[in-house]
Amino acid sequence: MIKVRVTCPACTRAQSLPGEAVMLVRYGDVVTYSFTCPSCGTYTVKPAGDDEIRLLRTGGITARLVVPAPRPTIEGRDPAGPPINEDDLIALGRELYAP
Repeated sequence: MIKVRVTCPACTRAQSLPGEAVMLVRYGDVVTYSFTCPSCGTYTVKPAGDDEIRLLRTGGITARLVVPAPRPTIEGRDPAGPPINEDDLIALGRELYAP
């Protein structure tokens, strides 16, 4: 079983975690690794550079590819259009509470 040495930014303790406790995630061009500190419970996400990626992959940790979800749309509104304003919120409230 592979061990990965990580440092928690909250409690500053360096720990050796089992490989399955570290997650490597690729989202587009951005790669991060994450873990939960066993001492303080802080969930940490850190950017993974080429060296970290190589070391983690050498240890058998595979990157999970995260595909971005489609942007939600409001019926009749261009998703790239202007942001929701106060009038939009009032109209939404009226629709939600209409008999």
